[in-house]
Amino acid sequence: MDSFQNKDEVLTALIHMGYLTYENGSVRIPNREIREEFADTVKKLSWGAVSKLLNQSRRLLKATLEMDERTVADFAACMNV
Repeated sequence: MDSFQNKDEVLTALIHMGYLTYENGSVRIPNREIREEFADTVKKLSWGAVSKLLNQSRRLLKATLEMDERTVADFAACMNV
């Protein structure tokens, strides 16, 4: 478990341990409990870029649910969508 050669080996190990699922060519976190644990770990470790993306994602989701079209449009403009 400590001699991974590339990202595919890491993802495969995480899938086999149940931390990730693989379906239709994509990998995802399978349930709320594991997503929350991942988010807590990222916050504790201060993973700069990942933490920033999580915060942006949270803000975008909130704006979308609140039908705040200006904020959603601003996010889209920043992402060149």
